[in-house]
Amino acid sequence: MKAIDRLTADALIIGGSHAGLSAALTLYRSVHTTVIFDNNMPRNSYATAVRHTSTWEGRTPAEMREASRKELVSTGLTTFVDATAESVLRTSEGLFEVTDNTGSRWQGRTLLLATGSTDIFPDLEGYLDLYTRGMYVLFSEKRVRTAS
Repeated sequence: MKAIDRLTADALIIGGSHAGLSAALTLYRSVHTTVIFDNNMPRNSYATAVRHTSTWEGRTPAEMREASRKELVSTGLTTFVDATAESVLRTSEGLFEVTDNTGSRWQGRTLLLATGSTDIFPDLEGYLDLYTRGMYVLFSEKRVRTAS
């Protein structure tokens, strides 16, 4: 699938990291076509180990992305656009149209935003150097301390 002169995708997915890839993996199993816009700047670029994902515990985010992309490409149902989605509009036919930073336009029946989040760090010297290398954020884990 290429720009607008091709068939309309079932879903346009903005974000090619964990959330976007997971969505596309789910959709292709139901035989839906997807276009994933990936600017190759994942939020988890710190290369810390994958957590809370069955069979991927302790492996790198890059390994998981590579395996997911390989599986999706092999289906013929997913197209990767290694570009940034610049704008989105709704056409008069009710389709979504995404224009990427190369000027290519893509159409889809559904739009899925999987852009993740952006980390905002305190302005402290050395903070970024220590982040994930000695200082960690516990998103969903509970630590219980017991007195002996």
